[in-house]
Amino acid sequence: MKFGLLLDTLDPGEMLTLARLAEEAGFDSVWLAEGHFSSDGVCPAPQVAAAAVAATTEAIRIGLVASLGLYHPMYTAEDVAVLDNISNGRTLLLAAKPRAEEAAACGTPSANI
Repeated sequence: MKFGLLLDTLDPGEMLTLARLAEEAGFDSVWLAEGHFSSDGVCPAPQVAAAAVAATTEAIRIGLVASLGLYHPMYTAEDVAVLDNISNGRTLLLAAKPRAEEAAACGTPSANI
């Protein structure tokens, strides 16, 4: 069995500290979830935050929960590929459907996602 930790804070210092502590404690992965217009700990730019996590950790896997459908999937694929290179192959990806209010704010009808 493998264990991961959701980094559900938007405070950069706390996020990086939690990632390092998770690695030291033996967790298999840390996760960052994409979310927009929310204060519940999801991150509007998890790929950027994950790059910082990659720079401050050595072995723990770095998972992204990406909201597909808000923009062209090529952008997500490119971001994840670059992150995977930066992290030396430690990147994980989980695709998720965005919330209706996120889709509406981005001009994407939620029925099309």
